[in-house]
Amino acid sequence: MPDSFRKLSELTTPGRGYESWGVIDQDTGECRSIKIEEIYARLERLELHEGVPEEVHKHFDTSRNLYLYSWFVYRFISVAEWHASATLELALKIKTEGKIRFLPNLIEHAIENGWVKNEGFSVWQSAKERFKQNNMVSV
Repeated sequence: MPDSFRKLSELTTPGRGYESWGVIDQDTGECRSIKIEEIYARLERLELHEGVPEEVHKHFDTSRNLYLYSWFVYRFISVAEWHASATLELALKIKTEGKIRFLPNLIEHAIENGWVKNEGFSVWQSAKERFKQNNMVSV
């Protein structure tokens, strides 16, 4: 049975699903399997500032841990993503003092008030650069 309950002897091996993940090696230019250390390094760089409430920090770290542990149980990625969304919702509910409900409404409010901007996200910056390099127009 694929991706079933892990055997004790397999606990520290990558979960099924990561075999299709790869990275381009900076030194050789070759594609190789991603390593857990690389996932950890990416997650470690994600930090919240000190003004964020402790409850949100706990939720955020739970999301990071779930994503890290997806190395062992690949299906944890979707759980980590769901938990990260719940963390965002919690943070925005606290910020709006509970006056706004539902994540889409909270995100819209956050954008309108300048709390969230695309420019701060490295993924957005990378996409913007690719558009420029390929003479594409972003919408």
